[in-house]
Amino acid sequence: MGVSRYIAKTYASGEDYDLLKGHFSNVEISDLTFAVATMSALNRLAIGMRQ
Repeated sequence: MGVSRYIAKTYASGEDYDLLKGHFSNVEISDLTFAVATMSALNRLAIGMRQ
């Protein structure tokens, strides 16, 4: 199975978002998502550069 097909079939359920909304606002959820994505990207770059 190609990566794009796998990604298309995976997602966070509405229940997962409901749990987050009990603790964070929509803006905070968005900020957390960007923070995690940024750290993941930086880690991947560091691994590629052997840092």
